[in-house]
Amino acid sequence: MERRRFLRLASAAGAGVSLANPFRLARSQPAPDQPNVLFIIIEDLNDWVGPLRGHPNTLTPNLDAFAQTAVNFTNAFSCAAACNPSRTSIFTGLLPSSSGVYYNSQHWEFQLGSTYPTLPDRFHEAAYTNLLVGKFYHGLVDTPVWDLQFPTFNYHNMNGDDPYLPGHPYNGLNQSWQRGMSNDMLWGGSDNPEETFQDVQRASFVANRFNSDLPEPFMIAMGTRAAHLPWTPPRRFLEKFNPAEIELPPFLGRDLNDIPRGGINLIKPGLHQQVVQGRQWHKAVLNYLATINYVDEQIGRVLDALDNSPYADNTVVVITSDHGHHLGEKHHWRKWTLWDESLHVPLLIRAPGVSTPGATCRHTVSLVDLYPTLIDLCGLDEVPDLDGQSLRPQLMDASTATGRPAISSNSPTAHTVRSNRYRYIYYGREEGEELYDCWRDRNEWMNLANDPGHGSIKRQLRGWIPGIVNRMDRLDQ
Repeated sequence: MERRRFLRLASAAGAGVSLANPFRLARSQPAPDQPNVLFIIIEDLNDWVGPLRGHPNTLTPNLDAFAQTAVNFTNAFSCAAACNPSRTSIFTGLLPSSSGVYYNSQHWEFQLGSTYPTLPDRFHEAAYTNLLVGKFYHGLVDTPVWDLQFPTFNYHNMNGDDPYLPGHPYNGLNQSWQRGMSNDMLWGGSDNPEETFQDVQRASFVANRFNSDLPEPFMIAMGTRAAHLPWTPPRRFLEKFNPAEIELPPFLGRDLNDIPRGGINLIKPGLHQQVVQGRQWHKAVLNYLATINYVDEQIGRVLDALDNSPYADNTVVVITSDHGHHLGEKHHWRKWTLWDESLHVPLLIRAPGVSTPGATCRHTVSLVDLYPTLIDLCGLDEVPDLDGQSLRPQLMDASTATGRPAISSNSPTAHTVRSNRYRYIYYGREEGEELYDCWRDRNEWMNLANDPGHGSIKRQLRGWIPGIVNRMDRLDQ
């Protein structure tokens, strides 16, 4: 279909659709047989999915099925446990220590300049048709690289009505226990019509595009609103679970005894106490699981539409999350820490003709690797000085070692390094450090930083901390 005609037709595809400026700068012609891309980012989803077995009660049948067609990266980590720095790393290919973006309050363009070649820029320059559906950046970004945008609204303020979900989230919720907490720290089933839910609308929009005549090659960036708080999915998703069978996350009462000051400053134990005293812990876990099941269903609708379309055999699919989420582990809720609960995320990649269906890669990878991976798979011009590396070797042979750890940051002075086996956290010279053997101590309960027997491991990992230059070329632990 001729490009301008597609833009005119798409403008009538649904209420709330907005178009970028159709008058484009000159671009290169797409190369023959360049693959399309479907890039899905699920918000605030930790490892409670079937492919990662992070929670025994989780129900993610669509992600489970997709994993059988893709490569499952079981040791994938976000570059930061907050939306803005994590997403900035994804679409710039830079760690926070390189971009300078550490906080949600920052704007990446002010740090890097508006001319920095982001991932969408690279696809735009290569004459891809770019579609933005939901949350890809943190906040709203008005940029001409998108040919079509479906509502990117991201409602976190729950003091007023959400026009896409009237009355949300106060329908069916008991708030008597909630005092002095964040106004989105809420959970409960909703009885609003499902067609009013933002992620239902987004999934329908993308599924309908696969049933239409899309100009190829295309790149669809789809971001979900779930599983961000509040956890208020349609009530039928809660009814799939037996509340009596819901297991709480692993918890150790003395867990904080060996945590240094830098780690203690990141957690909110009072919030956990309030959840427990309000008898909300089981309810919160149940509603988070139900929200995950809800978003899994929406992703399944999109994947079914793709697999039944003419584009199935020539579309790279990436499914991941921006960061993880605590639900009481280490006496903490939400994210913003440097432990696995905040940083460990699902990562599934299917690249037709390249990836090995159903393979599992257990080597550590980082979400900063996604930019160079997609550039590589789509045959686009390389961007110099990216912090990540292409995962094509792991897609072809999942046993291939990456040779590098995953580096994540909380601030300019607080960072963590995660290898296949160990996690090292450095909070700064005066704030302390942590070291965990994640093979033997999956819950990160035993801080080994002061154990002389792990001195060499700590020194090796410490060499990867930004600003410390005694880095080794490869990491085998």
